[in-house]
Amino acid sequence: MFVYRPTKVYTARMSKEVVVRGDVRFGAPCIVGTRISVADILGYISAGDSVEDIVKTFPELTKEKVVAALKYAASILNVTASIDEGHEAHSAR
Repeated sequence: MFVYRPTKVYTARMSKEVVVRGDVRFGAPCIVGTRISVADILGYISAGDSVEDIVKTFPELTKEKVVAALKYAASILNVTASIDEGHEAHSAR
């Protein structure tokens, strides 16, 4: 059985530039002092925008803040799961 166990690792990986607040964007990770979420930045990158394009679109951002958001996303996606002790694999039928 897969068991999710949140640890301090998640907060340790957070950047000073990325914050999670329940009263901003429903708790989505955002650039500090803005309502611009990490997901927003990922959306622009995936649409083909450069870091420079994003900074032009959002003057409150800097290249460093955009890079911090990308690093945050990469660190969050680099998480391992744990399996309960005594877990037995189910046989394929």
